[in-house]
Amino acid sequence: MDKQNHQTKNFGSQFFIESGSDEMTYAGRTVSLMASVTKDKIKNNMSFHETGLARYHTEKDYQIEAGVKCKDTDNAMRTLVHHGNYCVNADRGEMRLSARNIIIEASNELILQAEKIRIGYEERGATNEINLHATKVEVTTKGGNIGDLLKTSSLFSSFSGSFVSGSSLASAAAGMYGGPVAGAIAKKFF
Repeated sequence: MDKQNHQTKNFGSQFFIESGSDEMTYAGRTVSLMASVTKDKIKNNMSFHETGLARYHTEKDYQIEAGVKCKDTDNAMRTLVHHGNYCVNADRGEMRLSARNIIIEASNELILQAEKIRIGYEERGATNEINLHATKVEVTTKGGNIGDLLKTSSLFSSFSGSFVSGSSLASAAAGMYGGPVAGAIAKKFF
């Protein structure tokens, strides 16, 4: 681009529009930039670059609101990615979703990956019900009460082929994982 294509229009001391800049950034040359700054020097800008990157940058909070005049059943906000991945990162914080119902749907596979995964509230008994609906459910475990109930934990594999009865192991497992009530439930499986 030549200098004749470069234009800047100021609207006071806190807002300007720029186009045709030759300045190189990590995103490439800037085709257009709309920028503003507060009196405390907090910056906000929207830019489009020669690489094809469209970018919105703000140094503080960012809020989008939609649906004030929609019905409760309308799809009030959509984000679409026609090709490629959709990535959301909260590098130093949490990602929170909140709604009456949350539906996660994948056409092929849903993967939850973490060092620890918890389903339900941390407070014991606060989660009322967990339902698994599938033609096939597989559990691989090295321990825990589900592994003991399904006889797949190391407790059961170490006694396989021995003369120790399954009900004795169930009682032992129940003592480790929940007392007499769990023992009564565990004995139904052996």
